[in-house]
Amino acid sequence: MKLLKYIILSLCAVVYQAQANLIKIELDNTNLSVGETITASLIADFDDSVDTIDLDILFDTSLFSLNSSNILTDLPNDGFDNIFAFEANPTGAGLTFLSFNNLFSGNLMLASFELTALTEGISSITVQTNELYNFALDESYNFAQITPASASVITQVPEPTHFALFLVGLILAGRLRKQK
Repeated sequence: MKLLKYIILSLCAVVYQAQANLIKIELDNTNLSVGETITASLIADFDDSVDTIDLDILFDTSLFSLNSSNILTDLPNDGFDNIFAFEANPTGAGLTFLSFNNLFSGNLMLASFELTALTEGISSITVQTNELYNFALDESYNFAQITPASASVITQVPEPTHFALFLVGLILAGRLRKQK
């Protein structure tokens, strides 16, 4: 009986931990060509209430360029009571949020941003937690699960019409040469 109680208690602890503070990265496209853009969204599900968020979004900066002019978020940003910043850094991008009046929990879009493909390759996009904090309780939290995403940049394959035009040009050049 004692063993059964221990197993049930352990199972409850594991199940509770698996549901706490999740974050996932969603991409609107995973295969793109050089010059194209993808939109990445950071979706968080907080069981704990937080007022401070500090994250690094890690991706290959030689493969992707951050378009910092088009950042969307569910977090407030009035510049006084709520401060939100999202900027490029050497490892990808950094997200910082601080609220002096509110605590946030539940399902939130922390940020949605665009990346432009610079060259061919494959890059995973993931999150490194620097801080999730609740000042009122003086408690720090971590993400129980981080779901990364991957994107591939491929070279553009010429369309069949390009090949057809090239072939017609070669045939015409050959006939003109024969006639001379």
